[in-house]
Formats: sequence, structure tokens, C-alpha cells
Amino acid sequence: MRRDGSVVYRVDDGREAFVDFGKRIDVLAKGTNDGAMIAAALKLAAEKYDGAFELTVTEEFKRRAIDIMIEYKIEARLKDAAQEALRRARAAGLARTARNLKTRQQRRK
Repeated sequence: MRRDGSVVYRVDDGREAFVDFGKRIDVLAKGTNDGAMIAAALKLAAEKYDGAFELTVTEEFKRRAIDIMIEYKIEARLKDAAQEALRRARAAGLARTARNLKTRQQRRK
């Protein structure tokens, strides 16, 4: 814990991944390309903010974070309506793709 009360979270190898400032969680720049780091921050946010939070920073990061939420099956609602709509659309698209793949595999049998 830092003097200001913030908490730095690290990955297994000791690298800093993200910082919990209380009212917000910041993924550090070096962690923005690491899906596992982002997933850990999103899981903490889901737990800490009762399953509802908003993504900030760049549009690219927001899209990546939404994809990671789906990939890691992080149960949360995004407070921003556009972000939540995108999350639902991407989750539905992934579900359709999975169903189509399963159907194709069953037809081959």
C-alpha cells in the first residue's frame, strides 16, 4: 500500500500490473497489452464495484477490455450504455460463432 492509500497489484513475476486508487483502478501502460493483467483488473473492478463499472481511456483499450471481459467470462455490467451495448453485441456474436462451430462439428460426425 502506498502512502496515499492506493494499492499496487503485481503479476507473478513481480511486475506492476494495475493500481487501485479506491474510486478507480488504473491499468498501467506496460499492462495494456497483457490480457491477463487487464482481466485481473476487470475482475477486481467487478467485485469492488458490485458488478457495474465504466471503462475509460482510449477507445482501443475499451474495445480490448470488453473482448477480455467476454474471453475471461467476467460477469459485470458496464455503466456506459454504448459500452454495455458493445459488450452485449460482442458476447452475442461469440455465442453465435460457437453455436455455428458446434453445429458444423456435429454434421461431420
